[in-house]
Amino acid sequence: MTSTRVPPPVTVTKPDRLAWPDVMRAACVCLVVVFHVELWVVETTGLPVVRDTSRWWDLAHGIMDRFLMPGLFLLSGLLVSRTLLTTGRIRIDAASVRRAVSSYYLYVVWLAVYWVVFAAAVAVRPSTTGYPHAFTSVSAALRQLVAPATSLWYLFALACYALVMIAMVRLRIPAAVVILAAGVLAVVIRGWEVWAAERIGFNFVFFVVGVYLAPYAAALGRLRWWWLFPAAAAFVLVTVAGTVADLTSSVFAVVARLATVPIVVVVCVLASRLAAVARVGGYVGRHTLSVYVLHPLLMIPLWWWATGDRVDAVAFTSNPAGLALLLYGGGAVVVALALLIETGLRRVGAGALFALPAALVPARARQADGAHR
Repeated sequence: MTSTRVPPPVTVTKPDRLAWPDVMRAACVCLVVVFHVELWVVETTGLPVVRDTSRWWDLAHGIMDRFLMPGLFLLSGLLVSRTLLTTGRIRIDAASVRRAVSSYYLYVVWLAVYWVVFAAAVAVRPSTTGYPHAFTSVSAALRQLVAPATSLWYLFALACYALVMIAMVRLRIPAAVVILAAGVLAVVIRGWEVWAAERIGFNFVFFVVGVYLAPYAAALGRLRWWWLFPAAAAFVLVTVAGTVADLTSSVFAVVARLATVPIVVVVCVLASRLAAVARVGGYVGRHTLSVYVLHPLLMIPLWWWATGDRVDAVAFTSNPAGLALLLYGGGAVVVALALLIETGLRRVGAGALFALPAALVPARARQADGAHR
């Protein structure tokens, strides 16, 4: 009697998610919050700080400015296609178009949320019109559909970047040419008086680097500890050279940021090997959007405090310990609240605030996306 052997079913396993990009994304977005607490609550309102603290904070402020947004855009470039981190090749297809549409969708949704919240805040306290990026008129909201004037410009930029990269890859333009062109654009557009255009044009080069770095993301996750030395050397060399020569050119602005990102990547790669860091960083890193879009709204009460009871606020920031508590403690509270609010909104069915609704994505496209996950 002949028996027919039935082969076992083939099981397709999902590739492990890399830990270091999530840890780096978490670090960048948390420091964005700290950066904005200092900029909007302390500096913009004119709160005094002690001399030594001011000097050290200026140094930290300058260093953070070199990698916060460049780092976030580089990581966004890594994820421009669902297959980038697993296939070892760059694949930009219809999924990338949907990513661009999704970014702009989120931009419009949160622009509307900002409009409502700012209007409510101004109704409660009219002085809120002086809060950074606040707007209340319909005309201001409509203008921002094409010309961002709030921190939401990040989402607008992602939509633009994805569409441009689709064209670059479809036209088979060599990676070196795209990176060079993006670098030239960053140098030329630096210092433009058009706020959003300058930021969007300047940061495109970091997104492009992320796109072409993606096939090596897994290899970066295996970096050894001694890579700290060359990465740190590059950062120190550029920083010292820029300080000694007092460089303020657009070229140096790009070079300084490109020299700072490697040390941040190496530190995050090494940190991601610690279980606790990978767990916490992974969670925050997967919820970067909620922290980024909610933190300007959650900082309004802090701004009210800084501009209201000046005596109390001045006494607080004039003390190094008080300033540190405000920047890092206040930043941590804002991040925690953003994560809690996202959880609550999702539970009440408001997930459309954080992702393009599935109903707007064709069924065939959802199946294709699922096959790549």
